[in-house]
Amino acid sequence: MATVLVCGVGGLGGWALELLVRSPGIDRVVTMSRSEGSTVASLASLGAVFQSRLVQCDHVVGDVTDVDRTARVLEEVSPDVIVSSVTMRSPRALMAFDIDPDVRTILRRATFGMWLPWHLLPVTRLTEAAIAAGSTAPIVNAAFPDVVNPALWKRYGYGPRTGAGNGEVVAVKLKHHVASAWGVALSDVDLAVVGSHAFFMDGTEVPHWVRVWVRGEDVTASIDVGAVVTAHPQPIDWRATSTFSIFAASAVKNALGLLSSEPWLTHVTAPNGLPGSYPARISTEGVELALPSGLEEAEAVRIAEAGNAHDGIEAIESDGSVVFTPATTAAMDELGYDGARVRFDELEERIGQLDDLFARITT
Repeated sequence: MATVLVCGVGGLGGWALELLVRSPGIDRVVTMSRSEGSTVASLASLGAVFQSRLVQCDHVVGDVTDVDRTARVLEEVSPDVIVSSVTMRSPRALMAFDIDPDVRTILRRATFGMWLPWHLLPVTRLTEAAIAAGSTAPIVNAAFPDVVNPALWKRYGYGPRTGAGNGEVVAVKLKHHVASAWGVALSDVDLAVVGSHAFFMDGTEVPHWVRVWVRGEDVTASIDVGAVVTAHPQPIDWRATSTFSIFAASAVKNALGLLSSEPWLTHVTAPNGLPGSYPARISTEGVELALPSGLEEAEAVRIAEAGNAHDGIEAIESDGSVVFTPATTAAMDELGYDGARVRFDELEERIGQLDDLFARITT
């Protein structure tokens, strides 16, 4: 039986909590957030009884960016796996505001990558706390893992074992579509997807690699991959907070896989600090890529990195610094948000700039 620490109990973290308490093999879930969350934990524990599950749920108050406090929590809880969805602020919040159309156009050109500091700081501090506490619990990071995870691994030689969502969602959309269209069981469908957050958001205009087999027969040519990615089973507004359930399902799947003594063949986002998503085997031994014959790891990583460029990421340097593309940098300059790269020792400053920008464009 296992203990899972869930950092952040907002939209995604709340869903993860509810899914975990209903998952076999989990007997304790501890949640951690800056605010009091005992009621949320208690309700999850009670709700699991409807599925005949008796799970202990506890809550601790703490800010994951407080390294000392988080290290103490890790020492006291001693989790077997950690699920983190913490960000400083979600770009989705912009959808609630009536922003000048010209500014929105510039934001689209700046791409999702410009918001990286909001996602990077909390997981950086969690990683530092894990190192300080000597914790061996693998971390599943759901905050922009395609870029955050590789940056952390380059910075520390250690970081989240996996991410969640993004290319994994593409994989389940394809499997759902093919099983439904062919009238076969999910177990009859095998697939290999290599892609990035941008592929998941924007479809086949972004570099990717996809193969699908039904009972061993390659049916890829029969599938409109672009339509499946962007409109199956119907177009989804991924900016809505209601979509957090599927990202939580992905994160919980990876957490459970990391607790399994038998390897699971699945798709994993940002495994071991790689950019993008890949077919992989996941278990207590860690994560191992399971690329199909004919696709080498170097080529798969190149595809994922090319996808990250569509999110404004030019490169991740050897020290973990993230370099923006010239197009993203130019758009950010128009918004009065300067800086062609994000460095770890400047994260607080960059977040302050983003917060100022957010305040300017939403008032």
